[in-house]
Amino acid sequence: SGLALIFGHPGSGKTFLALDIAFHVALGWPWNGRAVKSGLVVYIGAEGANGLRNRIVAFMRHHQIEGEPVPMVLIPISIDLQGADADLPKLIAAIELAVSKCGLPLALIVIDTVSKTFGAGKENTDDMATYVANCQRVSEIFTCCVMPLHHRPKDTESKEPRGHSSLKGGVDTVLLVEG
Repeated sequence: SGLALIFGHPGSGKTFLALDIAFHVALGWPWNGRAVKSGLVVYIGAEGANGLRNRIVAFMRHHQIEGEPVPMVLIPISIDLQGADADLPKLIAAIELAVSKCGLPLALIVIDTVSKTFGAGKENTDDMATYVANCQRVSEIFTCCVMPLHHRPKDTESKEPRGHSSLKGGVDTVLLVEG
């Protein structure tokens, strides 16, 4: 449970890493030699849904799991997880429906990306604290890990995620992906 942030520049491999982790969790396969808590994975593909679908198909072909049921649900739309009137109740209802239909506990929610699920908020302000609190609420409701993907600042030297410091301060794990 908790929050695990993956961030990097566009094209660095954030989505590939997140999908690899997501599939391993959904299938109950060890990831990088570590045991995983398997279960349903919900992947919110708010950025580049068509490319995401292609990557999912490629992963399944590469690992020869075509036709096998994989307990993963793709939500390919932008949603607002930032504002006070955010889409949080709708997301929670959609996840509850997926859990009830799948019959497995929820293990992981991937949010791809923060910028496409941030609504009208400003990333460099305290608006980020509301976003992080909403992600933490989802993690607590479903007792699962929530893994937002985010961008790195345009500055190639920075080793910090883009935006307000409440993002890095509010997560349990931070992974920087470099191409």
